[in-house]
Amino acid sequence: MLSSFWLRINHVKLEDFLETILIEGDLFYEKNNHLKQKYFILTPNGLFRCGSDRILRKYAELNNNLIEFFTDDTYPSMFGFSIQYNSKNYDFFVDSECLILQWRMALSHVGEFTNIDEDFFTIKLIEGTNKSQIYLVQDLRTSQVYACKMFSKETISERMKKSITNEIQALRLINHPFYIKLYQVYESQQDIKLILDYCPYGTMLKRLSSKKQFTEKDSLIIARKLLRALSYLHDIGLIHRDLKLENILMTSENSDTDFKICDFGMSCDLSNCENTFCGSPGYIAPEILHNEAYDEKVDIFSCGVIIYSILSGQMPFIGNSINDILKSNIKCSVKFNGKNWEGVSDKAKTFIRKIMNPNPLLRPSAEEALIDNWLNDPCLLEGHAMLSPRSPASETWVYYVDGTFSEAADHLLQASGNKSSIGSIRVNKFRSN
Repeated sequence: MLSSFWLRINHVKLEDFLETILIEGDLFYEKNNHLKQKYFILTPNGLFRCGSDRILRKYAELNNNLIEFFTDDTYPSMFGFSIQYNSKNYDFFVDSECLILQWRMALSHVGEFTNIDEDFFTIKLIEGTNKSQIYLVQDLRTSQVYACKMFSKETISERMKKSITNEIQALRLINHPFYIKLYQVYESQQDIKLILDYCPYGTMLKRLSSKKQFTEKDSLIIARKLLRALSYLHDIGLIHRDLKLENILMTSENSDTDFKICDFGMSCDLSNCENTFCGSPGYIAPEILHNEAYDEKVDIFSCGVIIYSILSGQMPFIGNSINDILKSNIKCSVKFNGKNWEGVSDKAKTFIRKIMNPNPLLRPSAEEALIDNWLNDPCLLEGHAMLSPRSPASETWVYYVDGTFSEAADHLLQASGNKSSIGSIRVNKFRSN
């Protein structure tokens, strides 16, 4: 971290500054026991201070700094916020409640607030694990409800801290209707809290478990939406790296095609991807399992696994143990056997083979996949679902990884000669025929 809060900028004119501007306007700050007024610009990278000629003079880099809002008896007509930097507080003021709300909204994109109880009322615990808890909370000003994802600092590891940072950084970049939205981040001595969209209708895995199988029409619509979402994500330079049914939240009780993608703890920047071994067995692209360099096309492969699963109600790579599933995953033999596939068109199967091609050089990008014949089938797009009823079948459960890498998976890596750094791997269960 830099030792000085303010850094000098030499001869940079405001009109030449091309950063995204979150907010700009006059702020007051204390100097020699008096308030001094200057023009400031807040961007995703920092707070910029201008001279009277509107030329940028100084800037402060902001990266998840703690921000606290306050009022001060010394200046009773002012509303203040304080930015913490190197254990020091830098105070700024505005002269109206409307302005402090505007700055508060803008600062939520770059910093972490301190006191959630001033802004939100906790309604109930939705779910919890040993790693995190999710609460339903209500905004005290607007009455809007949100999900609050809480991480206790006592229980999170260094790897988990990196995952939380990844998620915050990724979600602050993303602005798209098919992704979960991050509204604010709060940090105290005890925990870190993320305020997110509340999606009350469960995951796509839960929906699939209850419906057994989606129609081909709905599967096509989901595929188009997923690929549009991935095209956007890759265009802004991010890879999700853990796309799966559990990380897709349903936003409608009645529609199977309305959803938001979540969980960016394993995401990485395309320009700085360390080729870490990560993902969820059964969804992992073969190049990751082979310890090869990879890019955004690992997300396309995972998308193919999802489409295969919702069309048939079963996973393409199954087994009675984690090791079996990983071995099936690394072989990448995609088959369309069983009665569940009898009513599915050949176009759909060809599409799945294409986006699950084990060779990433032959696997299409999101944009290339979107022009596939199946995704543009006029009959399906007009609403003619092509699906025969699913025949009753006995159900068994197969498991795949969540959390830390299992001993069985570790043996598989050693056997394949994969000595790359191991990221988070996840264990969950899925219904299979």
